[in-house]
Amino acid sequence: MLPRLQSPARPFALHRAQVGHYEALQILNQSFPFWVISHVRDGLVQTRTGGTEAIVRAGTVMVHPLSVPFSETASEPGTHEFLFLEAASGANVDLLRRYPVAADPAPASCPAGGSGSGVAA
Repeated sequence: MLPRLQSPARPFALHRAQVGHYEALQILNQSFPFWVISHVRDGLVQTRTGGTEAIVRAGTVMVHPLSVPFSETASEPGTHEFLFLEAASGANVDLLRRYPVAADPAPASCPAGGSGSGVAA
């Protein structure tokens, strides 16, 4: 039998979940006090976080860390499903930093480095 993990009273807080349609996208140096997790349903997006750039295609998920400025641009129409999420343990440890999100290892879609945005297929 595995040991039972103690879970904090409220480890996750969802601030917003939404679907966004756009004709073109220009989010420049935006940051939030929570994680931004965005699924690209349709379109092609160029994203930049902390000097790391990636081209993101439909079917890919972008994960932007809290309080880290990021940019997303697209010159064509597209659709994103996104949510704003807090993930903290009882000791106020950010769970998504403590247990990092796995990223797509393909260099063209997700450069190496743990401080920028993660892009996972």
